[in-house]
Amino acid sequence: MRIILTILLVVCLLSLKAQDIHYSQFNSAPVNLNPALTGSFDGDYRLVMNHRNQWQSVTVPFRTFSAGMDTRITSLPLTKSFIGAGLLFNTDQAGDSDFGTQQIKLSLSYHRVLKDDSSMMISAGLSGAYNNHSINYANLYFGSQYNGHQYDPYLPNQEVFLEDRISYFDFETGISFYYVINDIKWRSGLSFNHLNRPFYSFSEDYDVQLYRKFNLFSQADIYMNERMSLLPSVLYLRQGWFQELMLGGLFKFKLNNKKQ
Repeated sequence: MRIILTILLVVCLLSLKAQDIHYSQFNSAPVNLNPALTGSFDGDYRLVMNHRNQWQSVTVPFRTFSAGMDTRITSLPLTKSFIGAGLLFNTDQAGDSDFGTQQIKLSLSYHRVLKDDSSMMISAGLSGAYNNHSINYANLYFGSQYNGHQYDPYLPNQEVFLEDRISYFDFETGISFYYVINDIKWRSGLSFNHLNRPFYSFSEDYDVQLYRKFNLFSQADIYMNERMSLLPSVLYLRQGWFQELMLGGLFKFKLNNKKQ
């Protein structure tokens, strides 16, 4: 019980205020998590869609949507290896200023099987993204619009805004390791985001660059019986002086255990 309380306390103390789109159920957004996971699945094609509507109690809730497709390229003459390729689209809108993010990301990965029974595999990936951000200044409030008694929206804000839209290219890389130990399937990996540290500012007077982000995760698939499995997971993020630790898990139950 003492260990559980300690873990919960650590989770509460660690918080993140990051610029990047991310999901708490990160296992449901693999390409967003790490480019090395592109094409790492059983099948020919994978379609993923994610939606998040956050903080309904604030004036303007935060809304995030992702959609992507990735595939395994096995037609190349590679021994115990295959290539993964994926295309991902992210969009996000946040706050009173309608601060918007649109991102198109292309990911490529290389997967190498280390054992003949496929119980061990290492993967490496690289992705490049085009990002576009927009802001609506009309919905913002400024101190110069205070007339001495109350806020007056008809007063000029006395601000000069040169840009309401910016765009830039961004790159990330990652590795992943899959292995099976005592019938427990493990997948762990780390990635580095914003390798080129793109400039991120609506004002020419400030040269603001994105901090590089470090991403470390681990997941397990613990077989209990023919129908049930446990899937614990952990994710640690660090970007600049901000950090986040997430602990979670899923319970899997097969309704139909018949083989097709």
